[in-house]
Amino acid sequence: MATIDQEFLALVERHQGILHKVCRSYADNEADRRDLMQEILYQLWRSYRGYDGRASFSTWMYRIAVNTAISGLRKLRAMVATDPLDERLAAPNVVHDELLERLHAAIRQLEPVQRAMVIMFLDGLSYREIAAALGATENAIGVRMHRVRARLSELLGEGR
Repeated sequence: MATIDQEFLALVERHQGILHKVCRSYADNEADRRDLMQEILYQLWRSYRGYDGRASFSTWMYRIAVNTAISGLRKLRAMVATDPLDERLAAPNVVHDELLERLHAAIRQLEPVQRAMVIMFLDGLSYREIAAALGATENAIGVRMHRVRARLSELLGEGR
């Protein structure tokens, strides 16, 4: 029988891509990404006992990660660097190519909530799941996503 610690680590490891996407979208350099990852993992752990399963774990994880990223950027920059909680979660498994770098650079230029919407959408979440994670209506997400797509096209030079 798995302990709550083992259960938590297994879920986080299974969905770690979410954490890497959020960190990459909200932090400009590797040191800030590691710090943000630490803070998100801490907030996830603190909140885990209250997870009630009404939303999928990945949707719940997005909500915690995005809220932590949006509210904690200034605080994280002032924090002293610490060792990662788990090395397997700290090293992203991402192929670095020019297009991916351009996309992430464009995403980092969006407003914080828009960034969250894009990374969740790119991860395959439905508008309903995005709305649940961000505390908005499904219709509002649809309208906002239309605007975000136009802004990303502009940032990527596709609107010329």
